[in-house]
Amino acid sequence: ISLFLWYLYYIPLLINIYFLYEILRYSNNSRLKTSFNYYVLALTIILIMIVITNSHHFLVFKFKDINIQNDYTYGFMYKVIVIWIIFVGSLILYHAFRIYKNRNKIPLLFIFLIFLLYFVYNRGYVYRLPFLFTGDFPITTIIFMVYLLEICIRINLIPGKYYYTGVFKMGNLDLSIIDDKNNIIFNTPNFTVLN
Repeated sequence: ISLFLWYLYYIPLLINIYFLYEILRYSNNSRLKTSFNYYVLALTIILIMIVITNSHHFLVFKFKDINIQNDYTYGFMYKVIVIWIIFVGSLILYHAFRIYKNRNKIPLLFIFLIFLLYFVYNRGYVYRLPFLFTGDFPITTIIFMVYLLEICIRINLIPGKYYYTGVFKMGNLDLSIIDDKNNIIFNTPNFTVLN
């Protein structure tokens, strides 16, 4: 069971399809075909299933001794997964630049930097560089994904206030959301201004 749990870290690793989906949805591109999203999602799920069932075919990881931790090599499907992550990451960057077509593109460098740092970390881990291989790969991967999500929200690729309008139109609460300059962004109908 510990080996199966070890394989499960590929779910958050491959779930970057969520980022692509959100960016595509937010871009409101009328020419975008939703069938493409289904293919990307289906292939991601297939890759996750291949990893989870690795104990039956050893296409992703090949173990010399299954009881010795870190005594494995990478199979053909591991390379396919890395190429898939690069492909989806490229799609994310492509659509991010399309969304930002009339805006300053410098914030997008942060997204590119996260992808680049993760790629360097991943390659260093695969080649077993001592200062990277001794770390916890799944946790580090999840931290990179959280940073990516945070950056997408902060530069407004993924709307952080998407559902606030509906919530603030209903209810009898006295609530408001203000920005860093104390300007009211949203408020409920029962909101009273404090002096």
